[in-house]
Amino acid sequence: MQPVQSMLVLENTMHRDFILEAMNSIFFLVHCSPLNPRGLFTKYFEAMSEDLIHKYSTSTRTYTINDDKIMTYVAADIANSLLDHSKEWTDYDLPNVNFALAVEDRNNNNTNMSPIEEESNYDPELINKLASYVYKLNADQKAVYDRIKSVIENDETQQNTMFFVDGPGGHGKTFLLNAIIASFRKEHKIVLAVSSSGISSLLLCGGRTTYSRFKIPLDLTSTSTCNITKESLLGELIRQTDLIIWDEAPMSNRFAVEAVNRTIQDICDNSDSFGGKCIIFSGDFRQTLPILPNANESEIIDLCLNHSTLWNGITHMHLSQNMRLDHESRS
Repeated sequence: MQPVQSMLVLENTMHRDFILEAMNSIFFLVHCSPLNPRGLFTKYFEAMSEDLIHKYSTSTRTYTINDDKIMTYVAADIANSLLDHSKEWTDYDLPNVNFALAVEDRNNNNTNMSPIEEESNYDPELINKLASYVYKLNADQKAVYDRIKSVIENDETQQNTMFFVDGPGGHGKTFLLNAIIASFRKEHKIVLAVSSSGISSLLLCGGRTTYSRFKIPLDLTSTSTCNITKESLLGELIRQTDLIIWDEAPMSNRFAVEAVNRTIQDICDNSDSFGGKCIIFSGDFRQTLPILPNANESEIIDLCLNHSTLWNGITHMHLSQNMRLDHESRS
């Protein structure tokens, strides 16, 4: 039996509560390829919205099934779950939804948070601790921090917004990046912290891999774009982002960086590099470079970030003080 046929049989024979549970777990959309997802959403919308109507209604405002925000909240919860399967709301024939409404008036407690809420909901104690690192930065690190702070606070479109922080291992790149991340999040700015390496992403506050955050395709070409639409929750997050930090950038295929650049330009309707967003690349070209199976040396070098057309527009900043050795000499 084909998935679509299975879907129709399931809908006609299964108990209503099981249908609702399956829809809430995105079972139908991801695995059954329904012929009419819009019809399913409409049919079960009232039942799916009951909890949200109760949750958001207050003594001064009572929501009803006809409120746009209730529909947006239901759609946002489904869209968030779809992101876990590398799917988008717009991949399916579902109602048009203004996801920006989901950001407003939303109580974070006991609710699946949107990407914007996730990036605005960090432990204040941790943020304060990491932000205090700013007072421990050495001269090289402080110069990087001051330059980035000037760019973000002045918001001058004429100045360069792309930076590469270079330094061998032990020179405090991660220490600096976490100080930058926390200090701006403390000011309620949105900072996307990503890394080309899964291990190094764990060392960044709220870090994620680049492929996870930006939905970079696995098969990359010189014209690739990411699987993010303007109308999606992730697209709205990118529009509201103040700073992007990309650690271990030398490990990335330059086509991945260029795909993210093109995608953000499209989402922000801005032809400037990365849609005018401030971005910090970090890493060490003396370590691991992009990996391409069966490639020769020249092919691997051609995939490096410093062979990208973006490279000439990046301001290079170097960390020269080995913090690890300094710490060992003092201990």
